Amino acid sequence: MQFKKIFTVALLATLLVGCGGLSEIDAKYLAEQFINDNLVSGGLSAKVLNIEEESGLWNLDVELSDGRKVKSLMSLDGKIFVPEAIYIEEVEAAVAAEQEALENAQQETLASIPKTEKPVVELFVMSYCPFGTQAEKAMIPALEALGDSIDFQLKFVNYAMHYDQEIDENMRQYAISQDYPEKLLPYLKEFLTAGDSVASLVAVGLSEDDLAATMAAADEQYQVAENLNNQDLWLKDAAGNSQYPLFNINNEDNLKYGVEGSPTIVINGQPIEKVQRTPAVMLETICAGFENAPKSCSTELSTATTSSGFGWDQTEGAASGGECS
Repeated sequence: MQFKKIFTVALLATLLVGCGGLSEIDAKYLAEQFINDNLVSGGLSAKVLNIEEESGLWNLDVELSDGRKVKSLMSLDGKIFVPEAIYIEEVEAAVAAEQEALENAQQETLASIPKTEKPVVELFVMSYCPFGTQAEKAMIPALEALGDSIDFQLKFVNYAMHYDQEIDENMRQYAISQDYPEKLLPYLKEFLTAGDSVASLVAVGLSEDDLAATMAAADEQYQVAENLNNQDLWLKDAAGNSQYPLFNINNEDNLKYGVEGSPTIVINGQPIEKVQRTPAVMLETICAGFENAPKSCSTELSTATTSSGFGWDQTEGAASGGECS
């Protein structure tokens, strides 16, 4: 029985300690027996290659018969065994190295962005993509800080993974950007709160009737309804099955920049990869596109990552990647 095995090892440890304490030889023998009797199975066996006292514990270099090597720990009296040791300094060093690599990559990205007097910032999204909304929430404070010093253009990925509701919302936001550009950011801020387009339109003083003509013209020009209703026209998967309806309003720019998902950020004609989704990093990234950065580029914004989906939560250290593709 497993309990009997563990009891036997515990009894052996007590006897060894009672004889004057665990020597290296005793500790090595005890650990190896415990691992083989209780922790490995399926024909595996373990051997303790090296043992030494460190930080008040026995530090064990264990090799399994399949070639894997593990660092384990055992208390000096042989009563507590830790199968795999976690060294705080090593973990902290790895985290620091990863952060340094991210910062270096960010600086390389910033240096590569073409410079202009008035940067053009294009953000491609699917309106119901949780990662697209995450990027929008991170970017909006930067856009508000920079105001008319940049040319911001909200654009859409050329297929809709969230079907009818996404196509309707894409059309709505497109019409606002064309007819009421000054209301686009206020509308987005409302919409990103809870995904309620009706309440968002009311909040910015618009109605569906205000957008109807532009939406109808776009539908006719880009065959939006036809692409939605005819699944033969949909984007196909690898097996040739219809997968997602096309949404071609910004199709030329999708092809030009090689857009493959939501979100995709383009600054001065250059797609920017792996931008951290915090307002501070978004501001820094956009400002790298100026020939002469304005004072607004020094605005202090949040360094917290915006949440995916709807709602304006921000979380230090939250995941800043992901896309709908």
